[in-house]
This record gives sequence, structure tokens and C-alpha cells, in this order.
Amino acid sequence: MASGMALSGVNRPVFTFIGDSTFYHNGILGLINAANNKINVNVILGENTVTAMTGFQPHPGTGMTLAGEKTTPVNVPKLAESMGVSYRVVNPYDIKQCKEALEAAVKEEGPSLIVSSMPCYLLSTRQGKKVFEPREVKVDPEKCTGCQICINDFGCPAISFDKEKKKVSIDQMLCVGCALCIDVCQKGAIS
Repeated sequence: MASGMALSGVNRPVFTFIGDSTFYHNGILGLINAANNKINVNVILGENTVTAMTGFQPHPGTGMTLAGEKTTPVNVPKLAESMGVSYRVVNPYDIKQCKEALEAAVKEEGPSLIVSSMPCYLLSTRQGKKVFEPREVKVDPEKCTGCQICINDFGCPAISFDKEKKKVSIDQMLCVGCALCIDVCQKGAIS
């Protein structure tokens, strides 16, 4: 993971991001070594309980074998605890909770683990389940200053920037309605 960077003399918090499937296939080793060597690294684990990038296969955290049989899922908080790694479980759709967890993690010595846990949005909607209550969001062009924080710091593919108008807009065909951009927009232009 990022232990090499943490040992390189970088004098700022080091973060590493990893999905749950990749964590089970290879990331656990990095966390074990970071814990053993007391590396100051903040690991953010995106836990959506599926191998989304290659076809929604189960993994050791899903409680299901490849053959579709029930099994015991790995308990990530207990795993972290067994290594002496501090951990927090957060809802990725709660920006305030995520920010508080990040701020607390960087103040600690040694590795920390933030488990950003929510079922895969794509798979859930295909199964008729809701991960969140979708909301229609829109941009008020009068309030938009063109700061592009929603573009540069948030990176939602539904938000685009018009260089001529110097304003952002939201493509309703791409927007899933999570409404996180409302919290991201510091000018109150998205509602």
C-alpha cells in the first residue's frame, strides 16, 4: 500500500484507497505490514460487498462462496482490531461523518482504517433495492461562481463545466440522485 511513501520523509498525512475485493486479494498484506511497522498511513476501504469491477463476484467479505453457498464473511473491524489498527466504519453518503473520521484518523500514530461501507449502488438498483432515497438536484446559475470545487474536489461524472458561461450544470441522465453535491458546493448553488 502506501507504506513506502510514509517512510520517505513525507511530512503530511498519507492516504491510500482500496476496494474491498482488492483488499481481500492483496491489500490485507499491506495493512498487516503497516501495522507491524507502525507506519502512519490512513487506509480508506471502499466496502461495497461485491467485486463490482469484474462482474459482481462474491469475495471473502460477502458471506458467499463462488459456488453460491453461504459462508462466514470476514469481519474487517475485528481483523483491524487483531492487528492493533484503529478503525472507523462510515457511511460514504454522510460527508460530515466521513470528514470527522478522516480528521480523527490523521491525528493518530500508526496505521488507521476507515471502512466506507455501503452496498454497491449499481447492483442494488438492479436488484430493486435502494441504497439511498434519490433526490433531484439542480444548479442555480445565479449562485454558481464557477469555482469548480464540485468538479475538482468531488468528481461526479454528472457535473460538467461550461467554459464560456463559467458555470456548472448537472446532466440529469447521468445523475443518480445521491445529492452529495449539495454538501460539496460551498456557494449553495446546488440544491
